[in-house]
Amino acid sequence: PEHPSTPAATSSGVDEYYMSFLVDRVAHAVVAADAARRPAKLALAIGSMPSNTQSCWSSYPYIDDQAMPVMQARDESGHVIFTLADVSTHAETFAFSGVPSYVTTLSADWPGAMRAALQARWPGSVGVEVAGMVGSVETPTVYEPETTQVLRVPGAFHGVAGNPDGCSSVYPQPSSGTPVSEARQFIAAYGRSVADATAAALAKGHVVTPTVLQGQHSSVCVQLENNLFVAAAAAGLFPDRPLYADPGCTVGAPLSGSVAPPGESSTSGSTSGLPPTWLKTDVGVVTLGPAQLAYSPGEVFP
Repeated sequence: PEHPSTPAATSSGVDEYYMSFLVDRVAHAVVAADAARRPAKLALAIGSMPSNTQSCWSSYPYIDDQAMPVMQARDESGHVIFTLADVSTHAETFAFSGVPSYVTTLSADWPGAMRAALQARWPGSVGVEVAGMVGSVETPTVYEPETTQVLRVPGAFHGVAGNPDGCSSVYPQPSSGTPVSEARQFIAAYGRSVADATAAALAKGHVVTPTVLQGQHSSVCVQLENNLFVAAAAAGLFPDRPLYADPGCTVGAPLSGSVAPPGESSTSGSTSGLPPTWLKTDVGVVTLGPAQLAYSPGEVFP
């Protein structure tokens, strides 16, 4: 049966107690990792998404990037310290499966299965998944056996049967193979496929001894164009995100008068008659030898 409509929230859904706990634990983990660091070499490679996966999209344009950057560190004895893969799909298998018991299950989803596979391949190491260009790129369809080849030549936009979350793709159906439609089985199959693709890329990777570690960070001010978000901010649903009245994010914006009028549907503050509102966010780059990791907020399109 369908769930009843969820009423509009009048308070933030952010649990401040939990967020404080999480930040503290993450900070301690970083300090502990720093204390345990040791000299290492890096293997770097640009792999590809597993060949048995069929990309899916939720909105136009259907932009895809099959590249999968990977990185692995080995100490002076040759033992693997960590393996990192940058994968450009969401982790949402249980959330959109439509199975009530799955939707309410706390899970690491397919990144958990990927990490487990990497750590089983290299015992004593840590597997790390980084979400890459995930904007509109949804849970892919995965085919077994893993040797299945999906032809990545764009064609007509069409529905794809057998995906646990539902799928629409521009790539044709493979000539063989069976889609993994059950959510738990999908998580295991996709995680394993990504781990195997990571290992295959690293086998041809470029090994370097990094001599440079540099971090750069900058704050940027962006205009909030979604009037529903402006209204939500005015209602106090984003308690930790102050609003600004200027494009330099130096003058705080008053909450009163910022809410869109009833029935207002415009998505642009500049055309709705509302005063423009800005938010402050951050971008950053870490340079590690010849490798760079860039951070930007939001779901970036490929």
